Amino acid sequence: MTPKEQYYENIAGTIMKNLEKRRMAGYYCPTAEEAANLAMTLIAPGASVGTGGSMTLEECGIMSQLRSRKDITFLDRSAAKTPE
Repeated sequence: MTPKEQYYENIAGTIMKNLEKRRMAGYYCPTAEEAANLAMTLIAPGASVGTGGSMTLEECGIMSQLRSRKDITFLDRSAAKTPE
């Protein structure tokens, strides 16, 4: 593990502890692929999902995984024909 990777893991641990104090769950994934796979496990079949146009989700592959899921309703704003 590089010093930078260790730093990220330590910071994530601190953030997750603080989230737990506020009764929220936090997750740490060292790679974008792991984060995308974890996100998919957290979305239940039948759920409706909207993203708000996050470039981070696009860059780590979550958007493409959401678009490919047939068991959820994905509100894909990039596919909208009008702003409404």
